[in-house]
Amino acid sequence: MNLIAGKIFSFLVLIALSVMTVLLIQRMRQSKEPVDIRRLAGLDALEEVVGRATETGRPIHYNPGIGSIESASTGARVLGGMEVLGWLSFQCARYDTRLITTHSSPSSYAIAREVVRNGYVQAGKPENFREESAQFLSSNQMAFAMGAVQIMQRENIASNVLIGSYGAECLLLAEAGNTLGAIQISGDTNAYQLPFLIVTCDYSLIAEELFAAGAVLSNNRDVYGSLIAQDYGKIIALVLLVVGSLMVTFGNKAIVQLLSW
Repeated sequence: MNLIAGKIFSFLVLIALSVMTVLLIQRMRQSKEPVDIRRLAGLDALEEVVGRATETGRPIHYNPGIGSIESASTGARVLGGMEVLGWLSFQCARYDTRLITTHSSPSSYAIAREVVRNGYVQAGKPENFREESAQFLSSNQMAFAMGAVQIMQRENIASNVLIGSYGAECLLLAEAGNTLGAIQISGDTNAYQLPFLIVTCDYSLIAEELFAAGAVLSNNRDVYGSLIAQDYGKIIALVLLVVGSLMVTFGNKAIVQLLSW
């Protein structure tokens, strides 16, 4: 009994949130009503990213960081960035703009290559897809960062999109784009790296904005459902926090006993 003491309430909350998420996803699949999501400056700027590269004849660089799709801690962020990559590849195919993606993970490299290929197919220009659009550099963090910086400088990129999962390499990538005068959009949920991305990039997608951007661009109603479930979960947590604080202040420890159940 000691193994589960104090964990029952957390387990029940997890089950409740999981059920709520599944139900909301099913509801979004069945509903055809448009979803009202706050417009994001970084999302609106993606059109400027494509426009700048098209006007100057210089390529767009996309980089998802050092995260891998099979990782529990980074997979969601990398996949969220892939939704943005899908939109970018479609627009690049439409306007005959060159797109370069650099990767440190074999899994993200393989998926990104197919995402870019699919973008060209959807645009009706599969013959314009080039295999070198997606490049695997190195699994070593700093070697990967230096390889990506060298490509950015050699190709003289017009736009730099850094959306995914980042570590110490994020500042190297963002500063390289900054010195080239590229318009930069970043996105991550890692609170340790966000300050560096916000300072060095023109626009940043912060935390869940990364997933919201992917949902809007791909019109993925499953992601819409999960985002709504997250918002409901935050509201419930906030209500418990406020009610619990008030109860404890006035000497009622019922909420404390519930949480420790």
